[in-house]
Amino acid sequence: MVDMIFTELAFDEERLGNYKKQLLSLQEDLRKNRGALKVKNLGAEFELKTSKNICPTCLQRINDSLLPQEIDEIPMRIDENIKFIESQIKMITVYINGLKESIRIKGIKIKDSRKKQSQIRQQIRQIKQELVSNNNMPSIVEIEKRLDLEKKIEFYTKYLDDFNLMLEELQKISSNWESNTSVLKDFPKDFMSLNDRTKFSKLESNFKILLKKFNYTSKSLNYISISKDNYLPVAKKPYSNDLFYNIRFDSSASDFVRSIWAYTCSLYKTSKELNGNHPNILMLDEPKQQDIALDDFASLLKELSSYNLGQVLLFASFENSDETFKYSTKDINYKINYVDCKLIKPIYV
Repeated sequence: MVDMIFTELAFDEERLGNYKKQLLSLQEDLRKNRGALKVKNLGAEFELKTSKNICPTCLQRINDSLLPQEIDEIPMRIDENIKFIESQIKMITVYINGLKESIRIKGIKIKDSRKKQSQIRQQIRQIKQELVSNNNMPSIVEIEKRLDLEKKIEFYTKYLDDFNLMLEELQKISSNWESNTSVLKDFPKDFMSLNDRTKFSKLESNFKILLKKFNYTSKSLNYISISKDNYLPVAKKPYSNDLFYNIRFDSSASDFVRSIWAYTCSLYKTSKELNGNHPNILMLDEPKQQDIALDDFASLLKELSSYNLGQVLLFASFENSDETFKYSTKDINYKINYVDCKLIKPIYV
């Protein structure tokens, strides 16, 4: 019986090793296919010809199969291949878990069989000794049985004591669980209070208003929002409610600068309107970048000049032009600190 279990155990361990090797191979194939799909999707966003299986040089179609051209077979697409590999991984994982459980059970059976064999050998030795012993002496077999019975009583008594201690601990944990569950019921399901949701909605509204004010045109404002994960500006693909990405990937260089203006100002405005924790100071270093239109820059300065309850520090060169400075600051209250030399320069000792 034990020899048969040993044979089955060795066979199961060999199969387990083979399945683990297959799993590693499939995981590597899955990683490569996901990487290929990611590159292809990225190319689609930028409208690259390679994303459409077209050579960018000769404009001929690229076959993503190594099959000969005369064979009229349609290979699986990358996304289909990914789903197929994922299903294989799930299947092999089930096999591996089943084999591990089978190996565990067989190990227990071998251990129990060895224990029973040891007990039977001990009983045989006792019976042999009993047969040749003096009849007037106490029975060794009976003494061994009584000692064994005392050990079992001691073992199960200790087992019951430990079980009762664990039962008391379980009752305490259950009581704490009920208390915590009652507290969690009062928590909002999205972990945002009503006040938090009001702030979030106001931040998104102010951000869109300022984008429009600063003449942001790269993407429709209907597809722009604030991420609930990190509270940063994001854009989403049309007709998709769950695919969001950083707004900079869908903005021109100048519009990305406008989005920085709008986000910085919207944080301040939202804090002021809803009694937030803004430090009431804004610092902008050379905000007119990427050849932004002068009128849009003037709109930013007018917006900043309206923040009477805060301190705004703006470092700008105004294209090194007095005309640009006068045009941008027309009808704006400000205090200027004119610097006629370079602020950063070498120190000679």
